[in-house]
Amino acid sequence: MNDQSRNESRKKLTNRQLLGITFAGLVLLALAIAIYFNLPAPTAIADTSAEQNINPMPVSAMTVRQVSSISQKRSYTGMVRARSRSDLGFELPGTIAQVLVDEGDRVKAGDVLAELDLQSMSAQRDATVANLDQANSLLKELVAGPRKEIIAAARHEAASAKSEADRARLDLERRERLYQANAIAKEEYDQALFGAKATRSQFEAAMKRQTELENGTRPEKVAAQKSVVKSLQAALAEIDVNLDKAQLTAPFDGSITKRYMDPGGIANASVPVIRLVEQSRLEAWIGLPISVASHIEDSSDYQIKIAGKYYGGTVKAKLDEVDVQTRTRTVVFSLDQSASIHAITGELCEIEVAETVDTSGIWVPTSSLVKGFRGLWLVYAIEENESGQLISQKRDVEVVKTRSDRVLVRGTLNDGEQIVRDGVHRIANHQAVTIVDSIENIDSNIKSDTAR
Repeated sequence: MNDQSRNESRKKLTNRQLLGITFAGLVLLALAIAIYFNLPAPTAIADTSAEQNINPMPVSAMTVRQVSSISQKRSYTGMVRARSRSDLGFELPGTIAQVLVDEGDRVKAGDVLAELDLQSMSAQRDATVANLDQANSLLKELVAGPRKEIIAAARHEAASAKSEADRARLDLERRERLYQANAIAKEEYDQALFGAKATRSQFEAAMKRQTELENGTRPEKVAAQKSVVKSLQAALAEIDVNLDKAQLTAPFDGSITKRYMDPGGIANASVPVIRLVEQSRLEAWIGLPISVASHIEDSSDYQIKIAGKYYGGTVKAKLDEVDVQTRTRTVVFSLDQSASIHAITGELCEIEVAETVDTSGIWVPTSSLVKGFRGLWLVYAIEENESGQLISQKRDVEVVKTRSDRVLVRGTLNDGEQIVRDGVHRIANHQAVTIVDSIENIDSNIKSDTAR
C-alpha cells in the first residue's frame, strides 16, 4: 500500500470518529433537554424508561380539595394609653410653697405631691377655734342655768323688797288717816303715796327676777347661742376643707410624667401643676375598619403586640364613633398586668385579626412544587394509564397565596386529584409510581391556619 492509500484510510477513520462523537453528543444533548424540560426520554435511552416502568417509584400521595375562601390575618396599629391620666391642679388660688415630686417619680394614691402657702389659713383657723371655744362656754352656761348662790341672793332681794313694800303700805295707811283728819298736809300724804308705789314696783321686779332665775334660762336665748356655735363650727370646717385643698394629693397609683410649676409660683384655680399617669393599668386603643370591628367579640381575649412582645388583651369597649379621617372604629383593649412592666404609654401596638377572603384555589404543600416556565409552577398528579398502571402527570399551576409549608394554587389541577406531596425532584413526567402512604384532604389540616 502506497502513501496515498494510507492517507485516504486515515481520513476515512477520522470521519467515522467525528460522526460517532457527533452522534453521542446529540444523544447527550437530547437527554439533557428532556431532563430539564421534563420531556419523555428519547428513544436512544429507551432502556431507562423500560426500567422505570418495570420498577415504579414509591411516592407519598395527597388528595387535594378545592376551596372557595381562605382565612388570613391582617395587622392593625394603635397606641398604648393609660387607663387614667390626669393634669392635677389646686382648687384654690395661692402661692406654691413646695413641690414634693419630680418627673419620673412613682407615687401611691394619697401621697402629697405639692402644697400651697398655709400661713394665712392657719392663722384664720386659730382665730375661729378661739371664737368657737368662747361660744361653747357661753352655751354651756345658758344650758346649765343660774347658780344656786345667785338664786338665793335673788330670793333675799325679793324678800327685802317685800318688807319695804309692806312698810311703805302701812306708812301710807297712817298718813291717809292723818290727812283725813287734817292733821298733815297734802304734800306729806302724796309723798307717802309715791313711796308706797315705788317700793311696790321694786318688790314686783325682785319677784320677777327670782322667778326667772328659778325657771332657768329662756329657750330662745339657748337656741340663739346654739346658732352662733353652729355658725362657727361651719366656718372652721370650711377652713379645714381649704387646708386640705391646699395640699395636692395623688388620686391613684401612677408616675409623674410632667411638672408644670415650681415653688414660688402663683397657682390659679384649676391650672395644671402636675401630670399623673396610671402606669399599672394600660390599654390599647386600636382603630379597625368598621366591618372588622363589628366582628370583634365583647370581653374576648386577643394578643396585642408591643415592641416585639405579645400581651393578653381583653375587649373593654368599642367606641360608638367613626374617625372622620381614617374611617375606622376604635376598639379599646385592657392589657394584662405584665404589660405595665415593659410597655409605656404612647408606644405603638399592633393586633392581628383573622378575616375570611373569598378566593378559589387548591392548597398543596410547598414540597410538591417544581419550578416551571414563565413564572408558573408544576405539581405531579397521579393517574392511571391505559394499562391500569399509576404514572405521574405534570400540572401547570399559578401560586396565589403562600404560607410557611403550603401554598394556594390555581391551574390545571382538579378537585379530588391525588398528587405527589414530596420528593418531586426524583420524579419525571409519565413515570410509573406506587403510593406508599396518602393524606386524604390537605384543607382539613390547614383549616385553622391563616395566610401571611
